[in-house]
This record gives sequence, structure tokens and C-alpha cells, in this order.
Amino acid sequence: MTRVEKGQEINATEEIFNWLVTENEQRNPDNIQSVVIIMDGQPSLWTAAGLFYNKHEEKLGFIEERVLRILQGKVKVVIRGLKQMATKRKLSKNKTEKLRKICNYLKKNQNRMQYHQYH
Repeated sequence: MTRVEKGQEINATEEIFNWLVTENEQRNPDNIQSVVIIMDGQPSLWTAAGLFYNKHEEKLGFIEERVLRILQGKVKVVIRGLKQMATKRKLSKNKTEKLRKICNYLKKNQNRMQYHQYH
């Protein structure tokens, strides 16, 4: 979403967060209510799906299953499952390295993925 308008770059992330601040100020002017922002733009699961599947439908099913588990607070289960799939399918060294990075991302950020607490 970052773009150039009238010769000036508009940073999408900055624009979105400025909008969120404005919305919060309008909806919560006394800053009494807690503000919770749930987002994850990380393409890791799409990348992981591409390591195992070629067809879009298969990738989509793979992602839906893992997102549901993450939303249920089962990040560790997702990580363990990805590693097991890699072993069972005997992924190439290159694909295994990519999957390792994805698992490390999930592990490093699992404390931020407490989505089940916000449902």
C-alpha cells in the first residue's frame, strides 16, 4: 500500500497507524477503554504452504487449518506439525531452511499471538 502521490512517497504503515490513533481519539476520547489491535500481515503461512503444495486450493486449505490453530492459541502445535511434515515429506535442504525460518518466526512471536484471549 506504500505509494507515490504527487511525487511524494506515502508510507502505508505510517498512514494506517496515524488513522488508528485518530479513530481511537474519536471513539475513546477519555482514553478509558483498553485498545487491542490484532493483526498479522506476515506471509509466513503462505510461504510454508508453497513449500508443501503447488495448487492454490491445497495451499488455502493448509493455511486455513494452521490459522485456525493459531487463533485457538496452538502456535506450538503448528510449529511441531510443520516440522513433522518437513520430515515426512523429506523436503529439500533449501525448503527445510525456509521452513526453519518460518518456525523460528512463529516461535519468536508466539507471545504476541494470543488471539484466543481476545475472542
